[in-house]
This record gives sequence, C-alpha cells and structure tokens, in this order.
Amino acid sequence: MLPMATDGHQGKMVDRIVAGRSIVVLCAPPGFGKSQLARAAARRISAASGMAVAEFGQIEHHADPRAAANALLAEPERVTILEDVHVTDRSFLGLALERINFDRSGARVIMTISQSGDFPLARLATRCPIDILDASALRQRPQETAQLLKSIPRAKIRARIRALVGDWPIAMELLCAWAARSPDGCSSWNDLDIVRESRLGEFIDQEVLALLSAEERSALVHASLLDLPDIDFLASISGHRSDGRILADLAFRLKGLVDRRENSIILQNALRIWLRDAVEVFDEDKRVALLVSMADQCSARGRLAEAAGLARMAGDTRHYAHAHGALRIWIVHGFSVLRELLENSSPQDIASSIVLRMIECIVHMKAGRINAAQDLFESLAREVGPGHPLTKDLEIVRVTLLVYG
Repeated sequence: MLPMATDGHQGKMVDRIVAGRSIVVLCAPPGFGKSQLARAAARRISAASGMAVAEFGQIEHHADPRAAANALLAEPERVTILEDVHVTDRSFLGLALERINFDRSGARVIMTISQSGDFPLARLATRCPIDILDASALRQRPQETAQLLKSIPRAKIRARIRALVGDWPIAMELLCAWAARSPDGCSSWNDLDIVRESRLGEFIDQEVLALLSAEERSALVHASLLDLPDIDFLASISGHRSDGRILADLAFRLKGLVDRRENSIILQNALRIWLRDAVEVFDEDKRVALLVSMADQCSARGRLAEAAGLARMAGDTRHYAHAHGALRIWIVHGFSVLRELLENSSPQDIASSIVLRMIECIVHMKAGRINAAQDLFESLAREVGPGHPLTKDLEIVRVTLLVYG
C-alpha cells in the first residue's frame, strides 16, 4: 500500500499531536491514517526531547495483554505508541496511565483506536491530561483532494473519484492508485466495479465491517438502500425495528464513515455503494420481503422514485405505477420523479403496464420526441376503451400532446 502524504493537512496534524497534551488519542475508523500520523509525531517528539520511542501493537498485546501497561509503569520517560488497545487488558492499561506523573516525567503517549468503545476514554479524560482527535480532525480536506486529483488526466474519472472519496483518506489513496494504472476505457465502469477493482471494497470488508456484528452490518445494508436514510424511517421497517437504534449507535462509534445530522444517517459514498450490493447475498425470500417493506414505507411517505427503485430490486415496479397513476405522480412530484420511475422499470414491466407506457409517452413528449410519443399514445388509445379507469387520464395526455406538438 502506498504511504499517505504527511505534508499539507497531514503535516498540520503531526504538528498538532506534537504540541498536544501528554496523552493524544487518535479516534477514527480505519483508513484515516492514524498509525502513520502517530509514528511521524513520535519521531518528531523523540528528536526534540531525546526520549526513546516504544511501540505496542497486536504482536505485543497478544504475547502479553499487560506488556504495554507494565512497560509504561517501569519506564514512563519515553514516547509510547499504543495501537490495537482493544486486545490489551484495557482496565489495567487505564490504571497504569492514571498512575504516571506526566508533569514530572515529560512522557508522551499516542494512542490510536478505531471506535470509541475500544478504550474507556471517558474515565481516562477525567483523570489524565488528554487530547482526542476524531475523524473531523483527521478527514481529507477538499483542497487536498483537489490537489491530489490533478494527477488524474481524465476529467470524467476525476469527478467520479471525488464523489467516491468524500473525505476518507484511504479511499483517496486506493482510488488514485487504481486510476493511475487503469485503462482509458474505465470511464464506462459502474461505481461498484471501481470500488471493487481499486481494492477499496476489500479494505471495507476486512477493516471496517469486521469491526461490526451481523446485526450492525445488516442495519448498514438497509440504510444503504435508501437515498435519504433516517432513523425513524429505518425503525419502521417490518422485522427490523432495531435498525434505527443500531444506526444511531454506529453514527457515534464510526463517525467519519457513518454520520448523523439530526435524524438523518449519512454513509460515506464508497461504503454505501459496497453495502448496497450486499443485499444480493441475502436469502431470496428475506431479500424480497425487506425490499417490499422498504418500498411500501417510501411509497407511504411520497418518495415514489425511491419506492420504484426498491420495487425494481424486488422484481415489481408495476404495483407502484398503478397505485399512484402517471398523472398524479407528474402533478404531485414533478417530471423528474416520473422519469426516474420509468428508468427504474424493466422493459418487460413497461410493456405489460398501461400506466408505465403512459409515463413513457409523457417522457417522450417532454423530451421533444413528439413522433414517438404520438405512436405510443395511439397504441394506448386502442387499449383504453370507453369505461376504462384511465380514460380521463389518457384524454389529458392527448390534449397535452396537442399542446406540445
């Protein structure tokens, strides 16, 4: 893996750690460059103070869960990097940190954790001088993203990567490396293929989703299926009432990848794309039941384009078109929703549904394809005879077509 740059914002973060309190905790999900920042800052502190640097990670913790704590108590006057503290004797380590007289020793501790539950920070913060730098501090800045993207010659790919990266440093690193070695024709790839081929999906599986329980992963998949996920909506899904509570907790624990704004849940875009594909691995009956339940909830809230997309994934868009009617969708929700409903429908569904073909006629008409709209209208007129429930709707389409024509 390519090393992350430590100039620009990364350099400023090293300065901030060096100038920080005796204990600095870097708390952010995987992929925010915590280890590299910790090592760069430790080297800088060591060079200025003459103190030795000691590192404790999984190898040391697995060999002896109390090794780091014992070393701190025996020889506190050094710079100590603590990683993977979730596999230590955390209670004993916390007591050791409380025992050290940092003012006298001048010792420094830099700890990296992936989520707040990895170490009892609340207790430590009440007893020791501590700085906590979270994902908001460690995130990739827009100006840094723009500068790094200049190395990609193709503007279309730059825009795609910018959308996938967001402010996640590892996404920037892996996607830029992928773009540098990818063929020119990759602009036709879909987002999921890009996330997979760049190995970002592999990173998500191995480093992020591995931190979560099956129930938590399931709740994230459900959120990824929605354009606008919110806690109340997710808590209303049949059979998944706990999703809202779980996602509120994840937004606290995995800030930077799962964020909360009031009741809305915002997923990092590449993570959302990777999770959204995961619904395909569900048991078929459970998958369909989930998608239909979510589509019903979207439909009840007037989110018809979203409902159509979910229904399409479940294998049924005709139900939503017939339930709401082409003209009502157009009048209440606007043409863009009407067009999205059609785009989310399969050719087979369109061919077998009068309402969807009426929507197709309207779309042709609005796009200026009057001859195509006229041909489709005449086909519909032969099917919609006197007394048909859609007679009035078709008459309105006819008059509108005259206006457009």
